[in-house]
Amino acid sequence: MRDMSHPKRNDAFQSALSSSRRRGSIHFILAFVLLFLLACSNDTTEIISQSIPDNIEVVAEESDLPECNDESEGVQVMVKGESVARICVDGDWTNAIKPGKDTVNLKNENIPCYTQSISGGDGVKVVCNGDSVGVLFKGESGKKGEEGEDGTGCTLTRVDSLYVRLACGGDSALIYRPDTTRVTLFGCAQKGPFLKGTSVALYEVSDSASLKQTGVNFVDEVDDNGCFKVTATNLSSRYAVVVAEGLYNNEVTGSPSRSDVRLRALVDVAERDTANVNVLTHLEFNRASYLVSHEGMGVERAKKQAQSEVLKLFFIDSVGFDASENLNIFDKGDADAALLAISVLLQGFRNEGGLMSLLTEISNALEFEGEWNGSVVDSIKTAMADWAMDQDLRIIRKSVEGWNNGEKVGNFEKYINNFIAHVYAMKPCGGGDETEQRVVNNERSLYQGQTFYCHEWTYITGSKNTFFNPDVVYGWMIDQRDKHAYRTVKIGEQTWMAENLNYEYKINSAGKAVTYGNLCWADSCEVFGRFYTYAAAMDSAAVFSENGKGCGWGVNCTPIYPVPGICPEGWHLPDTTEYRTLFNAVGGIERASLILRSSELWGMNEKSESFELLDSAGFSVLPSGFFRPTDGFLDHAPINDNTGQHSGYASLMTSVEVEYEYDATNVFIIELLTSIGGVDGRLLVSAGGGRSCGQVIRCLKD
Repeated sequence: MRDMSHPKRNDAFQSALSSSRRRGSIHFILAFVLLFLLACSNDTTEIISQSIPDNIEVVAEESDLPECNDESEGVQVMVKGESVARICVDGDWTNAIKPGKDTVNLKNENIPCYTQSISGGDGVKVVCNGDSVGVLFKGESGKKGEEGEDGTGCTLTRVDSLYVRLACGGDSALIYRPDTTRVTLFGCAQKGPFLKGTSVALYEVSDSASLKQTGVNFVDEVDDNGCFKVTATNLSSRYAVVVAEGLYNNEVTGSPSRSDVRLRALVDVAERDTANVNVLTHLEFNRASYLVSHEGMGVERAKKQAQSEVLKLFFIDSVGFDASENLNIFDKGDADAALLAISVLLQGFRNEGGLMSLLTEISNALEFEGEWNGSVVDSIKTAMADWAMDQDLRIIRKSVEGWNNGEKVGNFEKYINNFIAHVYAMKPCGGGDETEQRVVNNERSLYQGQTFYCHEWTYITGSKNTFFNPDVVYGWMIDQRDKHAYRTVKIGEQTWMAENLNYEYKINSAGKAVTYGNLCWADSCEVFGRFYTYAAAMDSAAVFSENGKGCGWGVNCTPIYPVPGICPEGWHLPDTTEYRTLFNAVGGIERASLILRSSELWGMNEKSESFELLDSAGFSVLPSGFFRPTDGFLDHAPINDNTGQHSGYASLMTSVEVEYEYDATNVFIIELLTSIGGVDGRLLVSAGGGRSCGQVIRCLKD
């Protein structure tokens, strides 16, 4: 706002207000008020240019003017030969100011105006619709400083279709305002993007005090991109509610919704020609409306506060964020990414009915206090966090970017990660703390007490295997299917997993996902990984590829090498040739027997000169034994048995089956055994692995 401290201008304005009680002085007041508002106008005012309408009465001479009384208040009559119309005000016919460069259009009727004291006590600020439109010296007394008195409240009331009256105490002036406006509003309706044919309606609301619908509305439909253009005419108010209702693309499933959802936004159509409708505009609607109608807050300020309170629910700081109706899930800004993250979290595992119920619950809770809390809310947020922890956010990103012609979207993952961290009462992961550990401290969570690792703004699980060589620098690989982290090691030209696979292979049976051909012994999974049958290892059900389809017990098959099997994307189940390459890289099969196994748990002779070779390459094989699923028999318990002895056997699966007919039920396996009484264990490549027996798996990078 411009500086209004110029003494002559303020004195003149004050003088005009003081003299307005004298009959016939309204036109002086109007001139000064218009000049004052013009000099101080901000977002609530607009300069316009419009001619006087030609549908008013015309008389030949001034003496022909009809009587000006209460019944004709505000009536306009044109006297021939005069350039402006006469208007009946307070019993006198006075000249109406011709609209032009000195005319201020407030585009509203019944805009609430009031005064606030300014610092130093020298005057008051006139506030209309929550925004300052100017400053004047002390109220009706005209005195300055501490002796002055505050000015009385100001209001705007409608006179007719073209004029409103600005009244401050007993002083008043007329301000020209047209009641015919035309706006064209562009925008996009998004949950994910709404589908073509979605209805978008613009409903005019009466004013900024009550936000009640006037009954004037206009309708359009969204296009192929989920966007719309609504043209509205004859609006008397600057505010409207925009409602989108229809089917939408679900960011979580990547597919269209099965039923409609309804989202809305409160929009200042006088100040903008673009406005989007999304979950943020919807969630802030009730709260903003309450702040306006019950707290006397200006619309824009109320919307900003409501946005801040909504974002706070998801542990997001709104500082620097643009208005919610400016945000777009396809844009790359932080605020846009936050919108996408919230939209994803709200959708979660819910169908459309569940989504709308949750939106309604949050909106209603926010309306009066701006908060959504309590034990039930904590449980809902925990369920959201647990769901998000179990998701592959890459799939969601791929869906959204697919709808955006492949263009990248913002880093919504960091806001989901931040939400999870706060709900779990643990430090959020950031860009500089990769592989740091986090422990879930939320008793309501399914993951309570579990340890996760930081990785690219998300959380990943890791094994409790601590038997690695501290002198080896390990890499990391993330299995995005379950967000499990594995240490990796490069030996020669090959990159191997430095720990056993722990992916729970499941296939659908009778409508249920059931574990297939893989299991653990007691709590051994988190240390030793899982045991897999040959059918499970080869992905015989072709869940991930066709290369090992149909391979299993009692069935001869012809795999396509390399076989991804159940290894993570970009990795595969090694064959015997690739294992022999590994052995050669560490000095041959005899040295490999020591170099590839962990230095712990094998019960080796620590006094042997060869002991220092153990795990020198960082491959860290543990004595996991093997498992026979048919009767639950475990050969060599992977955890200390009752006698305190460690297992002395490890059996690693390969993708190669035995070629001889009488051995058709076997596969080649890599066996590491502890020699009795010495450190020099054995390493065998043998056909001793029954296809139905459970072996551990080490995956090799493609």
